[in-house]
Amino acid sequence: MNERLRYWDNDLSFHYHLDAHPVPESFAMHTHQMCEIYLFLNGRASFRIEGSEYRLERGDLLIMRPAEAHCIQVQPDLPYERMSIHFEPSLFDRIDPEHRLLKVFLDREAGRFNRFAAAEFPDQNCRVMLTRLMQPENQQRLDILSALLALLNQLYHLYRQRGQSAPATEGSLLFQVIRHINDHLSEPLSLDSLCEQFYLSKPQLCRSFKRTTGASVGEYITAKRLLQAQSMLRAGSPPTHVCTACGFNDYSAFYRAYRKHFGVSPKRTQQG
Repeated sequence: MNERLRYWDNDLSFHYHLDAHPVPESFAMHTHQMCEIYLFLNGRASFRIEGSEYRLERGDLLIMRPAEAHCIQVQPDLPYERMSIHFEPSLFDRIDPEHRLLKVFLDREAGRFNRFAAAEFPDQNCRVMLTRLMQPENQQRLDILSALLALLNQLYHLYRQRGQSAPATEGSLLFQVIRHINDHLSEPLSLDSLCEQFYLSKPQLCRSFKRTTGASVGEYITAKRLLQAQSMLRAGSPPTHVCTACGFNDYSAFYRAYRKHFGVSPKRTQQG
């Protein structure tokens, strides 16, 4: 039996899921424009974020910033239980105009410093507030905002205490490939050019990339370009300009990919 609780608004959402019999194939790599806080409650799983892999323990908390590609690899032998909060970066602009609470999300490279272990939280009040959200009667915006604001403040202080020591993945070749892709989304990117630049064979790159990110090289590039396109369209850029700026050579191909991914046309996104 699976259980699910959900609250959704334009700039804030809360999800609680319990899969009694998780199906690993149903969890694919994805990206989105919101910040995400994810709490692992039960199961056997590892989380992959932009080339970094985090083997999860009960109570681990993960953060993802907008456009940070991530996926989870779940083992089917145990129930998989988790909760997450998604929110727009602009949600607390009025009370935090300097975006101090977003530093833990934005002031780091993609795939780095995503995991906070349960032992890092000496004060459990925030986690108590989060678990209370799993009660159906508490799926209200004010309850979620209260828990989120307290948790963001605690994460900010934990992040400052950590320092900036680089994780083990920093020097990995695949991490460098992912960084290169994200730095050159507007330029031509192909499997051949990546293999040539990083001295990798196609089977080696494809195998390592899929294992680490949960997506093929092509799927990853397309997902990142489409998310960049969505951001530019929302800012008012014309669809034809966005197409070229995000590395798509053919507008019809861009249109089809965008509509398939987001369910609306580029022009509809631009119009709001």
